[in-house]
Amino acid sequence: MFLAGYAVTFFGFRHITALPEYTDEMLELFFTYCSLNVVMMTIHVFMLCKRANVQSEKVRKALANLTLCGFGIYMIHHFFTGPSVVLMRAIHVPIPLQIPCAAVVAFGVSWLLVSTAYRCFGRKTKWVLG
Repeated sequence: MFLAGYAVTFFGFRHITALPEYTDEMLELFFTYCSLNVVMMTIHVFMLCKRANVQSEKVRKALANLTLCGFGIYMIHHFFTGPSVVLMRAIHVPIPLQIPCAAVVAFGVSWLLVSTAYRCFGRKTKWVLG
């Protein structure tokens, strides 16, 4: 399910960018959160997470922190998606891997910032970052 959703996203984006008359709205058509391909990828990830049996205390703490920081990560990740793609292009990551690698970088930077804010400001952080 995940690979099918990713394929629709990749090839749809590739098709749109090949059109000489594409617009910014058309360009983002395959990345909107409510599109079927994104739903297909998300359902698969949620199903995998639901079945995960985590034994490591370190991983459990990381997941608990991710739960705490989740909304804040969602709120600020948009600031890092564009620069992450620019970085992937600058370091010559192969084209099919640019978006997944940029997503990992944007997620990591967002999580690091929100987690740091929670460590510095405690529960008051949720009023600023979510």
